Parts: sequence; C-alpha cells; structure tokens
Amino acid sequence: MSRQQRANVNRTWSRPEQLRAPAFRIIGNIYYVGNQGVSCHLVTSDEGHLLIDTAFATTVPLLLESIQAMGFDPGDIRLILHTHGHVDHVGGTRRMVEATGAKTALHRLDIERVEKGTPLTCAYYVYGIEDFETFSVDLPLEGGEVFEVGGTTIHVHHTPGHTPGVCTFELKVPCQGHSVTAGLFGGPGQWTFEKAHRSQGYPGDIAAYGRTLEYLKTLWVDVPLGSHPDHNRTFQKWEALKSGPEVNPFVDPLGWKASIEARERLFQRYRDH
Repeated sequence: MSRQQRANVNRTWSRPEQLRAPAFRIIGNIYYVGNQGVSCHLVTSDEGHLLIDTAFATTVPLLLESIQAMGFDPGDIRLILHTHGHVDHVGGTRRMVEATGAKTALHRLDIERVEKGTPLTCAYYVYGIEDFETFSVDLPLEGGEVFEVGGTTIHVHHTPGHTPGVCTFELKVPCQGHSVTAGLFGGPGQWTFEKAHRSQGYPGDIAAYGRTLEYLKTLWVDVPLGSHPDHNRTFQKWEALKSGPEVNPFVDPLGWKASIEARERLFQRYRDH
C-alpha cells in the first residue's frame, strides 16, 4: 500500500467511542444495536436471539452494551447471520462468538475470506486493519434458507455483486395483529467495481450486481433496513420515532423501491464505462 493509499483508508474503527450510537426497537422484535457507521440488527425471542452482522472488532464492546441496553442478554444469542464477508460486517464476529457461544452463518462464497483473512474482508486496503480476526463458519448459506425467531420469519436471498456471497434478508415481522415485511439489502456498495479496488483482490461483479438489482425490485418491502445507517436514514427515523408518531417512520413502503432505483442510477456509470 502506498503512502497516499494509507492516508486515504477509513480508520473509523480505531476510534470506537466516536461511533457510539443509540440502541432502539425498530419494529416488532427487531432492534438496532449497531453504531454510527455500520448497522447491526438483533431479532429477539424467548428461546434465543439472532444477530445480523457484528461490525468491527473494536466496536464489539459498544455492540454488547447496546444489546444489554435493550434488556437482552448477549449470551442468549444463538446465531450470528452475516450479510457478507467484509471486515466492517464480520470483523467483530470472533469476539462475539467468544462472548456468546453463538453459531455463525455466511454465504459459502465468502467463507474462505473470513476463515483465512484474505483481501475480500477489505480489512487492509479499505480500513488499514492489518490483523483481521478470522473465525469459523458453522452454517454455510446458499440462499433460500428460512429462519424463525420469535414469530419473525427470515428468508435468505443470495444477491451477489458487492461480494460473491452477499445475502439480502427478507423478514416477515408480526406487528399489532398483522405482518409487515422488512428488507435488508446486504451489499449495496458499488466501490468494489472501481479499478483501484478490483486490483486488490476483492473485485465486485458488475454483471451479478445488475441482476441483483433487477431481482430486488421484485420484492415487496414495508420496512427498508440498512446495512449501514445512511442507507435507510436510520438515525433520522429514530429521531422521528422518539416523538411517538401514530405511524412508525421506519414503515416506508415506497422507500425500498426508491433506494433500489437510486442504486440503479449510480450503477449506470459502472455499467456504461
């Protein structure tokens, strides 16, 4: 890595206190327990919980605090489900497994990267993390799996592009006597298509990403979630939620389609050049 490249890496992980964020219930049994930069979601039940993504190793203390702040015991987490194998989403998994004893699940096409710490984790070139904390994957995903946690049903969709193993999660959530559908697009980022990143060992697949966007437009989603908070205006919606509105601001039936269409517009420059 050149001196200029080292200067440009994202070192937010090295200042975890600056990433501290509120924990709160989004809807039903889904809680936001992530930080200012990376989203983590907890799906709860009386029989045990499911955690989606773990963010960085350095932010694990914040993640544990957020789970406890919502009144839950991290030791009751049974499964850690991952959107994809980049370090900002799986970097804290080894420490969370050590803290909770939870099993881990990741799409099989990203497993080698997290078990061996190869560049797809984006640890070094993007974040300047020289020692990625590898972990073993207990449950390789293919897409099509279904998990049930506290009445919420989680459908796994394989949506490659950002990495080969990106998964999108469709969550059917019981809420006030009916069901709403939450959706979490696991890998909307398009920076992996850029030449500088393609040469560093974790290239995105432009053709696969295009097919993913077409597929995601066929899903109906009432509650768009984000793999990063800025993807769905997480904290702006939380501020609105605190005022106790009649309609939950996270319920945004037009938001999913709008976000996919926005990704399509950005995608044009990669597809056409």
